This record gives sequence, structure tokens and C-alpha cells, in this order.
Amino acid sequence: MKTLWVGAFALLASGAAPAMAADIPLKALPPAAEAAFNWSGFYAGLNGGGAWQDRRPDITLSNNFGIQLTTTGLKGSGGFGGVQAGYNWQQGPIVVGIETDFQGSAIKDSFVRLLDPFGDQLAASRDLDYFGTTRVRVGAAFNQFLIYGTVGAAYAHVTNTELVTNINTPGSAANLANSSMKLGVAAGAGIEYAINRSWSVKVEDLWTGIPGETLSAPVVPPSGIIISSSRLTDDFQLLRVGVNYRIGEPAATRY
Repeated sequence: MKTLWVGAFALLASGAAPAMAADIPLKALPPAAEAAFNWSGFYAGLNGGGAWQDRRPDITLSNNFGIQLTTTGLKGSGGFGGVQAGYNWQQGPIVVGIETDFQGSAIKDSFVRLLDPFGDQLAASRDLDYFGTTRVRVGAAFNQFLIYGTVGAAYAHVTNTELVTNINTPGSAANLANSSMKLGVAAGAGIEYAINRSWSVKVEDLWTGIPGETLSAPVVPPSGIIISSSRLTDDFQLLRVGVNYRIGEPAATRY
């Protein structure tokens, strides 16, 4: 009889065990490690901003008699907009890349000014039609943030003009003008933030050193201020914002 009761109890216990186990909640599995953002790959985008010249160098006019006049020069400023494209390589937190850009611009300045009591007048203007750069970028990535420095080559198409006339002597004029492409250097820094794995936004401060030039004109009678040369500078500072789209899905790294 005792054996019968022991067998019955064992049978009941074996049947209750699965039911009890079914009532015990399962512990959730830990989430998979999140993929860190990787900046490697091609990208392209748009940018825009404003630019200005840091200095307003004097314009010095001279004639064939050795007489010189000096007046405050031009200091261009204005907006611009354009496109950029590049490629990044990331190794650990270090990001190295190359970027090229092109912008149309409205960076300009002009004035008309009486130079002396004898009626000599100067009309001067500067117009930076477009510019671009090709630069190396080196920075440190903090997941979706990238802080970088940049340096490279710059180019700009600049038109500088000066017209000297004498309001008391009709027909007396010297016209100096030059419109040309110039090569220089660019350097600056920026910060970029990845909104997701495809889109990012950036802010960049860049200085461009574009060589100046000396304008000259032949001696034009009658006497008065007859221009032989004038030195101009064309370097400028720019601040711009931009948006980039990453072409293709970059390889993800894991924490």
C-alpha cells in the first residue's frame, strides 16, 4: 500500500512541474551591442555661408612725375553657395579624408572717391565671381561627432578694376582692370555631426590666401594723377554650413 501512495505522488509531481515552469516569466535577453558610427566612405552635399576680407589695405596711386596718392582700399564681403564631395577613411577614432568644393559668390566691394583738391577721382571695385578648394581633412571621431582640421589649395576668379579721372579735365583717365583665375592656399577647422548613417551636417571656418596683384596702366595725358601701379590683395575668411549625404552604407564597427 505504501508503494502505491509513493507512485501516485511521483506521478502527480511530474505532471505539476511543467505547469509550474510555464508560470515562471522568462528573463529578457540582453540587447545586441549597438554599432558605432563609421565615417568611412564617399559623400557629397551642399554648402553656403558668408565671407569677408580681414584687411582693407591702402591703394597707392603714382604718376610718371613721382607723385603718389594713398587712399583706403577695398574690403570685399558677401554670400556664397555651392557643392562639395569627398572621401573619408577611419581607423579607430582617427578620420583622414580629402574634400573638394566649388562655390558661386557675391563677395564684392566698390567705391567712388575724390582723391585730392585738384579733382582727381578714383572709382574702384572688386568682384570675386567664384572660388573653390581641394583640401585634406584630419580629425577625431566621437561616434557621431567629427572634429577636424583642414588644409589644401584654393582658387578664385577675381575681377579688380580702378578708373582714375579728373572732374576738371574731361578726357583725362587711366583705366586699370584685371580679371583672372588665381591660385592660393586654404586652411581652417570644422565640426560635423551625423544625424544618421546617411546624412550629416557641418559648420566650417576657413581662411583662403589668394595672392594680390599690381594693376598698371600706360601714362595718359594731360598731366594730373596718371596711374602707373596699384597693389591689391584678395585673401578672405569664410564661415559656412553644409549638409552631406553618404553614398553607400559604411562598414559598422562594434563597441
